[in-house]
Amino acid sequence: MESACSLTTSEKLRQDAPMATPDHTCHPGPSPQGVFVYGTLQQGEERAGAWPRSPRTRQRATARGILFDLGPYPAMLPGNDLVGGEFWEITAPDMPATLQVLDHIEGYNQGDANLYERRVISCHLETGKTVSAYTYFLAQSDMTHALDKIAAGSDGIHLWRRGSHSRPPLQ
Repeated sequence: MESACSLTTSEKLRQDAPMATPDHTCHPGPSPQGVFVYGTLQQGEERAGAWPRSPRTRQRATARGILFDLGPYPAMLPGNDLVGGEFWEITAPDMPATLQVLDHIEGYNQGDANLYERRVISCHLETGKTVSAYTYFLAQSDMTHALDKIAAGSDGIHLWRRGSHSRPPLQ
């Protein structure tokens, strides 16, 4: 296998990454270092300004799942596709306030009426590094029965885009 340094960004993002695990289970390794987002919380999207704290870093990333377009926003379910998004690195002191705001936005921690569930996943960064991250999976998978999953691009990555506008580059 080639070293991560010799791979293109697209190749680095396509490397194997483990599946997601529920947030309430034991997971090996360090606490999540940030949040993987794949929809309206990404830079340039509708809710990008809703983050309560600025990230330490932000970069393109992939995670394993199945991505659906629900219209105004996407939904991810557990699966083996490569889903494209962003990893927002959040400092440990800022993580509780960040999760509180994101949980509210994503309709998590609402008892049986959760729209999304927060889970811990392995997220593969464009630098080739794999990190532990929080992300939100659709809690009500029956919402996707009549929907087609978002098709992969030529790079094999399933990426949600609102309309036809292009997302600004990460800085």
